[in-house]
Amino acid sequence: MKIIWIEEIHIDSKELTSIENLIGKPAPSAILINWDDWGYGVFEIDAVSIEKFSQNLSQIQSALAWNLIYSTVFMMVREGKMAPNYYIQLVRNHIINETS
Repeated sequence: MKIIWIEEIHIDSKELTSIENLIGKPAPSAILINWDDWGYGVFEIDAVSIEKFSQNLSQIQSALAWNLIYSTVFMMVREGKMAPNYYIQLVRNHIINETS
């Protein structure tokens, strides 16, 4: 899994934010919001992205992105938004490739 592009987007505290510079681009196979961990807030991962990350987590080059994905999925389990066995399976499938 490789990064096709990274967009720096500032989201106002509105119900809907239009992101003009993404209009016309193909939809990504997965989205990791706050990928550089500078934002302050609760950032969940949508179901499509979770599925893609669970299949390809070991192929992601960034250790920070790995950490964010693991910790976000764990937070979603803790908040009751995902089954605990999903997190266990995610770790089980990719722990062999962990280097840090």
